[in-house]
Amino acid sequence: MNFTSFVPFKNWLMEKEKTQSKKLDYGCVMLYAKISDWDKHLKIIEKKDIYDDEFKDYGLEHTPHCTLLFGLHLDEVKPDEVKEFMKTFKPIEVTINEISTFKNDEYDVVKYDVPVTEELQMYHDLLERRFPNTQTFPDYHPHMTICYVLPGKGKSYTKKVKPFKVIFDSVVYSYKGKGDDKEKIKVKLEE
Repeated sequence: MNFTSFVPFKNWLMEKEKTQSKKLDYGCVMLYAKISDWDKHLKIIEKKDIYDDEFKDYGLEHTPHCTLLFGLHLDEVKPDEVKEFMKTFKPIEVTINEISTFKNDEYDVVKYDVPVTEELQMYHDLLERRFPNTQTFPDYHPHMTICYVLPGKGKSYTKKVKPFKVIFDSVVYSYKGKGDDKEKIKVKLEE
C-alpha cells in the first residue's frame, strides 16, 4: 500500500472549504424585456449609492430581465436542449407596481417586484424539473434588478410606483462556454 498520497484530515478539510467557498458557475435562463425608457428607470439611483467591484460585475443593470431559473448544472445540461425547450415558451406580460430590495453583506439589490403569474411559475417549474440544477431558495420570487447599491442604501428606494406593463418577449440561456467565456443563446418569443 502506498501512503505517499495520504493527506491529513485537517488539510483535506481546509482544502474542501476553499473549494466550496469559490463561486460556483451555473447556467441561467432569463426572460428579457424591451423597456424603451429603461434609462429613465435607472436615473432614480443616485451615483453615490451605486455599488460595484473591481471587475465591474455590479452597478446599474442595463439589460432589463427576470430570471426564470438559475443553477443549471453546466456539466449535465446541453445548451441545444435548453434552446429547444425555450422555443416552446410564449411572451409574458406583467404589471409592475413596486420597488423593493434584498440585502447581503456586500450590497443591497434594488429591484422591481415581478408578480408571479401562472406562466412564470409554470416555466420556472418546467425548467427545474427538466434540467439538473441546484436551488438554494425554496420559492420562486421573480424580479427585475435595477441596481446594486451600497449596504443600507436600498431601503431609501423601496416604494410603490405608478403601475406599468412589461412584456417579456425573449428568453436567454446564459452559461459558461469554452474557457471562461460566457455564452448566450437567445430565442425570440412569439404567440
